[in-house]
Amino acid sequence: MENNVSSDLRDLIYERIKKHYHTRIAYLGPEGSFTHEVVMTLFQGECVSCNSISQVFKLVSSESVDYGVVPLENSLEGIVNETIDNFFEYHDVNITQCVEMRIKLCLACPDDVEKVEDIEKIYTHPHAYAQARSYLTRFKNVDIILTSSTAKALEHVKKTSKACAIASKRGALMRGLKIIEENIEDKPSYTRFVILSKKSSKTGNKTSIIFTVENKPGSLYNALEPFSRNRINLSMIYSRPTRTKPWEYYFYMDLEANLEDVACVKAINEFKSRVSFMRILGSYSIIKLET
Repeated sequence: MENNVSSDLRDLIYERIKKHYHTRIAYLGPEGSFTHEVVMTLFQGECVSCNSISQVFKLVSSESVDYGVVPLENSLEGIVNETIDNFFEYHDVNITQCVEMRIKLCLACPDDVEKVEDIEKIYTHPHAYAQARSYLTRFKNVDIILTSSTAKALEHVKKTSKACAIASKRGALMRGLKIIEENIEDKPSYTRFVILSKKSSKTGNKTSIIFTVENKPGSLYNALEPFSRNRINLSMIYSRPTRTKPWEYYFYMDLEANLEDVACVKAINEFKSRVSFMRILGSYSIIKLET
């Protein structure tokens, strides 16, 4: 994979990550997933494939690995719920870096599929399916089978006749599958992956926070007001059920500022006094990778 990481961000990656000669990195696998591509591009060390995002968080929290890499958000399909739910559950896992990568999907098949019309089953991850929804309307009488990752979809295809997978080209070629069609996503699609660590970072151009407020009129508006007054942009705010009580929610929020910014610290301190729970996930930069 080629990438266009700027020299200053590359130095930051090396400083934070590659200086660890015996680094262990957990990622949402198996091999050939898009998350695995990120790991192979940025890390040197022992890679630990996980069956779920939750397992990655667990390994980072228990210090069984040094870092974890999981998807956070897709430009077409939005937030990855399992990722932010785990931030709410694991209070000791932080974001140390964010990686943005263009997601290019292909149709991968075994040798018994010679043309698109031969396909009887399509295996795919729900996000990949959603990113290629318009393309898939051409398959009228084909079973669509959802899997836990694009790499898992490829593994199913290896064992299934007249089947194909929607996945990465790299993952398909790793398994000896052939590519029937490339770039089948409906529109250009980008996914942001976060690098997890027990360590906390204060530098970068973005800060992420999880919080809850009292369930009463005006509480959310009142909590967020300090950011407006201090001219700090909120680039995203997203709500999820707390799972502790019915109809109670927590919020995931991104700020365009960092924890070394005086105005940001001032706003957060005031914000903290207005919410019932708050956890800062860290300040970090966004590294852009080109495939």
